[in-house]
Amino acid sequence: MKYKLAIKNQGMGRINVFRTKEIKQLIEADPQKAQTIIDEERELGICVTDEKGNYVHVNERYSEIYGYGPGELFGKHFTVVVPAENHGKL
Repeated sequence: MKYKLAIKNQGMGRINVFRTKEIKQLIEADPQKAQTIIDEERELGICVTDEKGNYVHVNERYSEIYGYGPGELFGKHFTVVVPAENHGKL
């Protein structure tokens, strides 16, 4: 199954590209530690979706950014955090 990694920062929609690159490199270097790397990240919200766009893993920061509690996004489609008026743009 193919997965997609997404990284989000709350501040003004800007992403810390250096930290994002660092996280991706850490995961690529040791995929077995991906879940730990994602869970331990405190600055950036990170989610992993399956090929259908459903959340398979979300770190605590990602849930906080979108106002969800731990585990609430699991299994839901990523569009639950996208405003309805933007769904047509996806």
